[in-house]
Amino acid sequence: MVRIITDSSSLYTVEEGRDTGIDSVPLSVSIGDCHGPDLQMDMPQFYTRIDAAQIPTSSHPPLGEVLATYQTQRGEPIIHI
Repeated sequence: MVRIITDSSSLYTVEEGRDTGIDSVPLSVSIGDCHGPDLQMDMPQFYTRIDAAQIPTSSHPPLGEVLATYQTQRGEPIIHI
């Protein structure tokens, strides 16, 4: 079976991906001094910071998390989107 790995720019949370058979690795998000995985941050605080004119940035998922996801596939073929 071919496994699909993507990041949260696909708009799947880790849980939603798991429910559909897709491994979704969260992007890294920063806003002000708050840093965390995409779609798993304190969202009311996130929007409060945006209202205070702080601009969020994002980056690819940490490489270690991507590699750990690959290792869970037990030799299955992978498509990484």
